[in-house]
Amino acid sequence: MTELECRISEDEIMFRCCGHSGYRHPQTGNNDVCVITSAICSFLALYLQRTGTYDSGNIFEDGNVMYRVDSPSAADRTVFETAMEEFRVVQDQYPKYIRILCGD
Repeated sequence: MTELECRISEDEIMFRCCGHSGYRHPQTGNNDVCVITSAICSFLALYLQRTGTYDSGNIFEDGNVMYRVDSPSAADRTVFETAMEEFRVVQDQYPKYIRILCGD
């Protein structure tokens, strides 16, 4: 199961995504949950790199992603809030394979 945790405040954004969903599409065998999750995590990494808020303490590895943003801007918070909305949609569609541990 993929587990997500995200805390968003004016002082800090902490985002963590770990694990593999284990889902397999019955017809194609593809892991749609991991594809969607990886795409959103990759988008967040690209956003952080382009805005200059990505630092060496962030982790982006297979099955393990962690981002921390100190003193986030309003735009940073909006981007992460929007990403979490997308993760909630995935969780609603695949509740056995992805779980959000705490809300933002």
